[in-house]
Amino acid sequence: KGRLANRDWLDLEELQQALSDQLRQLTKPALRSLMQRHELVEALAWAGMPF
Repeated sequence: KGRLANRDWLDLEELQQALSDQLRQLTKPALRSLMQRHELVEALAWAGMPF
């Protein structure tokens, strides 16, 4: 019983790893555009400061 549970756990870890790898591939461009948008927002906020 314990061996089976252990194998399920390993499979779950592998699945999690594969999912996170896929997510990283998907989110890289999205993150880049988000960062650029964030920098733009920061620049606009800084330019709009009264001082």
